[in-house]
Amino acid sequence: MIEHYFGEPLLAHAIKAMTADPSLQIAIVYAVIQIGLGARPGGPDRPLWPLIVLLSPPSAEDALSTPKYLYAQALDDPETR
Repeated sequence: MIEHYFGEPLLAHAIKAMTADPSLQIAIVYAVIQIGLGARPGGPDRPLWPLIVLLSPPSAEDALSTPKYLYAQALDDPETR
């Protein structure tokens, strides 16, 4: 995107300078992405973890620990006077 909108020579420019063969260019892009993601500590899922947790269904442990016959307000602390 940066190369496209701002004209900055980055990865696409470097790959085009290496070879003119489109299939080899795709292979180089694939290799760079795989090595780049694999070299990061924590892997690619670290920044996405909050989104994964938000979108994933509740675990069996969460589903079984939820009270079946109590409504949500009944779990709150009772008012004391």
